Amino acid sequence: MDWNMVLNNMPLYLEGAWTSLSISVMAIIGSTIVGYFIAILRLSSNKILNGIAGVYVWIARGTPLMLILFWLYYTTPFGLTLDAFTAGMVAMIINSAPFKSEIIRGGLVAVDKKQLEAADAVGMNPIQKTFRITIPATIRLILPSYMSNCVSKSTLLRCINLLEVPTSGEIFVDGYPLRYKKNKLGNLTLGSKMEITWLRKKIGMVFQQFNLWPNKKFLQNITEGLIVVLKVPKNKAEKIAIEKLKLVGLENKINEYPNNLSGGQQQRVAIARALAMDPDMILFDEPTSALDPELVKEVLDTMIRLAKNGMTMIVVTHEMNFARYVSNRVIFMEDGRIVMDGTPDEVFECDNPRLQKFFHSVNKV
Repeated sequence: MDWNMVLNNMPLYLEGAWTSLSISVMAIIGSTIVGYFIAILRLSSNKILNGIAGVYVWIARGTPLMLILFWLYYTTPFGLTLDAFTAGMVAMIINSAPFKSEIIRGGLVAVDKKQLEAADAVGMNPIQKTFRITIPATIRLILPSYMSNCVSKSTLLRCINLLEVPTSGEIFVDGYPLRYKKNKLGNLTLGSKMEITWLRKKIGMVFQQFNLWPNKKFLQNITEGLIVVLKVPKNKAEKIAIEKLKLVGLENKINEYPNNLSGGQQQRVAIARALAMDPDMILFDEPTSALDPELVKEVLDTMIRLAKNGMTMIVVTHEMNFARYVSNRVIFMEDGRIVMDGTPDEVFECDNPRLQKFFHSVNKV
């Protein structure tokens, strides 16, 4: 390689790199803005606007970027003459905006309607609601999980059964390393999704918001996994489901739908669903955080019975008395890092100022 030639032309290389970076940044910003408005049109009840946006998305997604660039730079569309920089930037915006719009549209649809009702309740007008509530909520939904500032306790829990894909590190289950592959987006490959079904059969999970299927009765919520995943005959699956519902004290609610009963009852059914799969362990993601105070005890009592029966549980909780009474190992996390790890006595009686401050605040509450 002729290093003298490289050094002599370095200003040109740097100029080219800066131009490429500038076009890319401007295109990302521009396509996101355009994509947002396209997403709004795609969700519009006006059939004409919806149709125009749909046609644009269909055409732009099927047109090669080089063809768009050629059209903008050489054919002077609409009588405009564009320089190379502007043509490149506009071409990338036209090409990328449809893809961005579909991502944004998914985020807009996923925004909890209760958030919008709360904005209406405090008197926000449509413009204020859009910029103060809808857009921030959408951004939070569509950003990849690895953009989070830190790893929360719930995230760590979800990494164990790969509901969240770790960006680094290793996971060992029952002494064996968990092997998986990620695609370019950081998600599990299809092959890995198929392979880790064995893992999820061994590890049950109970969520903060219960995650019961609202269109299925309690009995069906429990039998679905048994029949579909474990291939258990329906009659046997129903017997197992009733047995687990008895364990949590809800055998008389088998024909009820989730939305008809209290949060405490729904959470106990979620526990029964996890137990029915006969897991080696159960992950509990703050199982009482969404419950009214008077309903917390019934869920904690159920978990205490499980612990006494020998069920291995990993629990994310702020119920300190419960954690100290039931656990044989306690981990205190803050800002994505483990601050303390030890037996209940070691953790609760340590002289760490941060832990003592936390325990004091919890006990005060």
